[in-house]
Amino acid sequence: MNESGLEPRGRCVLVKPAELEIQKGIIQVLDSTVAEAHMLQMRVEVVEVGPHCWPDEPEPRAEVGDVVMVAKMSGSLVKGLDGKQYRAVNDRDIFIRVKGN
Repeated sequence: MNESGLEPRGRCVLVKPAELEIQKGIIQVLDSTVAEAHMLQMRVEVVEVGPHCWPDEPEPRAEVGDVVMVAKMSGSLVKGLDGKQYRAVNDRDIFIRVKGN
């Protein structure tokens, strides 16, 4: 279920990066560092698929809820209306669907 308030258009796929485990301590982690770590993550979960994704392929590469691998540094980071970080990637940047855990 997409609670982000963001609706992908065209060939965009909205994904959410895996949660980074950051423990509170003496050292403060900058928001920009967390954002960079999210862009480097390749394993993400599909939140919503745009209406024109994969028109020339026999079946979709991914569906909502799938965990997939995307190209490193692909797409753009966007903050949803729910305050969480999401990533908007091109449908061609998804190259593997992860089965199981």
